[in-house]
Amino acid sequence: DTTIPGNKAIGIRMRLYELGVQKFKERPLLGWGLDSTPALIASAQLDLAGERHVHLHNSYLDALVGMGLIGSLLLLTLFVLVVRELVLAWRGGIISTASFWALAGCVGIVLVANAFDSLLWRFEYARAPLELLFGCCIAYALIRRRDATAPAGR
Repeated sequence: DTTIPGNKAIGIRMRLYELGVQKFKERPLLGWGLDSTPALIASAQLDLAGERHVHLHNSYLDALVGMGLIGSLLLLTLFVLVVRELVLAWRGGIISTASFWALAGCVGIVLVANAFDSLLWRFEYARAPLELLFGCCIAYALIRRRDATAPAGR
């Protein structure tokens, strides 16, 4: 039993984590599908103390279960490319050092928070700031490319 005396929430999260690891091991390469987690949790009939959960409380495990290793690596590659644009924009002088660290800090918060919950990926109210952050990175990439191809006299 993974229940920790006095802390029901941790025990539930541990059961969900164990389920996620088990399901990942069953289909490691391609996963179960992007919206499979709620059905997998329901079919496992875990003792969740009467609560209903639709995610595994770990976005990385959710991604592995849903997309498998192949899909997760493709998503990671996209993430790295977008963050790379932020670094290149900072090095190119398009954004200030303060702006760079503010945006990099936001990315860091997202990375840490997603290890303990899935809220930043699943719900619109939390996903909108993340979309704005990545939109800024993409905008910086376009500005960099425009500046690189602009005539010297402009």
